[in-house]
Amino acid sequence: MMKNLFEYIVFLLFVKFAQLVGVKNLHYPSKYLAFLFYNILKLRKNVVLKNLRIAFPEKSEYEIEKIAAKSYYHFSRLILEIMCYPKMSNSEVSNLLICDNVDELKAVFNEANGLVFLTAHFGNWEIGAISLPMQMGTIMYPIIKPQRNPYVTKWLNTMRETHGNKVIPLGMSIRQIYKVLKNKKLLGVVGDQRGPKDGMRVKLFGRDTAIFSGTGELVLKTKAPLYVLFAVRVEGHLYKAFSEKINFENLPAGTSEQVREINQRYMNLLEKYVKLYPEQWFWMHNIWKY
Repeated sequence: MMKNLFEYIVFLLFVKFAQLVGVKNLHYPSKYLAFLFYNILKLRKNVVLKNLRIAFPEKSEYEIEKIAAKSYYHFSRLILEIMCYPKMSNSEVSNLLICDNVDELKAVFNEANGLVFLTAHFGNWEIGAISLPMQMGTIMYPIIKPQRNPYVTKWLNTMRETHGNKVIPLGMSIRQIYKVLKNKKLLGVVGDQRGPKDGMRVKLFGRDTAIFSGTGELVLKTKAPLYVLFAVRVEGHLYKAFSEKINFENLPAGTSEQVREINQRYMNLLEKYVKLYPEQWFWMHNIWKY
């Protein structure tokens, strides 16, 4: 308990600092924080380098370490940026994300039985979940996994709901999740977390990867459209939304194989964008633990 409280106090000090500096001025603080995490604390550095070597066996060790260092900068800046969002107005937060196909997404959303956005720990999934629904004239119901520290979890969920979204804690009854889509709402899911050892597997960077299969099962049962959404950093604190619809055509026979194929199509898109912006994926996650 005391450890959690101490960590939270330190966390709040960073929050106050980030908000004082402002979301546009975080370049140098992020560089110093990344240097601390990567070079001094070496926070999960072995996992990061291992994952990069698996994903990019053709790259030299110099290239691998260069991507790793850029990744630490990206996520250091991402953390500080997120800390600024609660103090920003709706219009300020909305303007952080450029989306070229908002009208298309609005049309799909207005005609469909709900809509599912499937994202990843890539780019800035938080700004994607906050800003894009705002531009669509709605709110999102993101499914959220709690952090180890309950105080930080509470702060993050408050941040997520500051601009209108309604958090669904992971573990909530499946009936309540179905209710979101039944009521024609927007559901948000992060799909790149490591699944159970004996669970379903798909290919990612040529490697068998354990996944959680729930999203595939959900969209098959509800017929809700499924879009993969990534908010990619393009300049400083600004992001661009990339969204692609996962079609349900030419699925194999059998529900289990259909679920697997839907998840594989998601992973194919994730791999495509990670190859384009490798420094923006969360390599610290031990996704290939087994």
